[in-house]
Amino acid sequence: MPNKKIQTVIFKNKSKYVGEFKNNYKHGQGICTYTDGRKYSGEYKNDNPHGKGTYTYANKGKYVGTFKDGQFSGQGSFTFPNGDKYIGKWKNGKTNGQGTFVYAQTIDIYAKRRKYVGEWKSNNMNGKGIETFHDGTKYVGEFKNGKFNVRVLTLTNKVVRVFTQIRVMLNMLEDGRMVCKVVRVLTRL
Repeated sequence: MPNKKIQTVIFKNKSKYVGEFKNNYKHGQGICTYTDGRKYSGEYKNDNPHGKGTYTYANKGKYVGTFKDGQFSGQGSFTFPNGDKYIGKWKNGKTNGQGTFVYAQTIDIYAKRRKYVGEWKSNNMNGKGIETFHDGTKYVGEFKNGKFNVRVLTLTNKVVRVFTQIRVMLNMLEDGRMVCKVVRVLTRL
């Protein structure tokens, strides 16, 4: 088995890699710094991030966790430039499995959803989950493709109704309170 070598390589595009090589591939521990401000520090296998590592984007987004064949895979956290953060499972570069998304406090009405804990599939809230809003109001139930698929809706600790599906309008008032209105009942249990 050939030995791993630590080398410094500057590529044609001026990116720089300092780390271990095996059979002329990045393999083992290494740091790659790109000219556009991106940086990866961690384990490599056959020229790809593989194992534990940290990938920092030029816009200050940052992933810390495990990689498989160059993609986020397994357990990891991603902090977005605006302060939003996802902590949980990844598969093929996408959120997949159990995870928590904490929203940064901004003026965006959707960011007022303070926290989601539950199941994910292909970067969408999908399956059982709990979304807690900034005022403590909670939605407990099913999500499908990132949207409410209401089964149990809990508002300020009171169960409102149980449905297989309903269309819900949530309105934020200026004082921060939320008003929930059932627009159309599709199927009632």
